[in-house]
Amino acid sequence: MLMADTGQQESVVERWMTYSTLYLEDFWLVTMGWQWLKQALSAREKLGSAKGGAASFYDGKISVCRYFFACYLPKHEALCHRLMTKEALTLSIQTEHFS
Repeated sequence: MLMADTGQQESVVERWMTYSTLYLEDFWLVTMGWQWLKQALSAREKLGSAKGGAASFYDGKISVCRYFFACYLPKHEALCHRLMTKEALTLSIQTEHFS
């Protein structure tokens, strides 16, 4: 959603560019969460008929999915909040602050 005024348009683009690493981190979290969920659902289907090492393998997939959802995916909410706010913290930092 870019503004029609060129000055506003540049500031919106600049703000989004300063948070590009946060966007990529959030994209990674959601993508990996989705992949772990797919694996866990598949493992749950196969777990009932698995025996021995295969059962342990599928149980491990489900456990790692739970770990990812409990420890990593909660970051998604905080990243979305930062990305959607209008406050551009990184743009307020000046070179002189580091002198």
